[in-house]
Amino acid sequence: MTEQAFQITVYETLFLLGLIFAASLLLGKRVKLFWLISIVIIAFSGKLILFLGAGGMLGNWVGGHYNWEGKIFSTVYTLFLIIVFFGKNLEKVGFTLAQTGPLPRLGIGIAIFTVIATVAWNTIYFPEIKSEPTIDILFQATMPSLDEELWFRGLLLAMLFKGFSINRCNPKNYYPIFLAATIVTIQFWAVHSITSDGDWSFIFRTWYNPVSGIYGALWIVVRLCTGSLILPILLHTFANITGYFI
Repeated sequence: MTEQAFQITVYETLFLLGLIFAASLLLGKRVKLFWLISIVIIAFSGKLILFLGAGGMLGNWVGGHYNWEGKIFSTVYTLFLIIVFFGKNLEKVGFTLAQTGPLPRLGIGIAIFTVIATVAWNTIYFPEIKSEPTIDILFQATMPSLDEELWFRGLLLAMLFKGFSINRCNPKNYYPIFLAATIVTIQFWAVHSITSDGDWSFIFRTWYNPVSGIYGALWIVVRLCTGSLILPILLHTFANITGYFI
């Protein structure tokens, strides 16, 4: 692992810690520290696994230009933790095919809008069809959506709900739910924007990938409305591979 990769890991974790701390101050005594501290530890260790793969320390047994190994190990790590913390109630993490959240029709409607917006975005701003080896297209169609959705809108969101004492996703809990969703969305944008020069300089590239923040906001609403990770995973995959076909 490079010095820059380790520094990015530290900065992303501290950024998440700052978001959680700010939300905790707003919620006061309603927070449960075990869950919030666990989130920070998991975020740090999960990112280390990802960068170990990027650095070649987990092997290169898939091939291609992308970090298959890091994503696979990171996904398995997240799945393991989901089973440990929520194995008896996987619906808390969105592990359900049923779209039985509080506002499923709204969630599906936003999902349809997101598909249309994704096509329009790629058509207008990226008019040329991308070309990559099949193994790289397969990576974009699978690993980012699985790894990132399981973590951000799956485990992270579920643990924030626990940490903020949210038992159910309903209008009565709108304020802590809003804070949890905001943390997930901002952090999703941040991990696509934070970097370092390798000499401990914190760099937040605000306009490097702003669309990740927009997508993140749309996908978290779909997740909350439907109660399922299915549509966010599919939408994430669609966003990543549309440029290969349109």
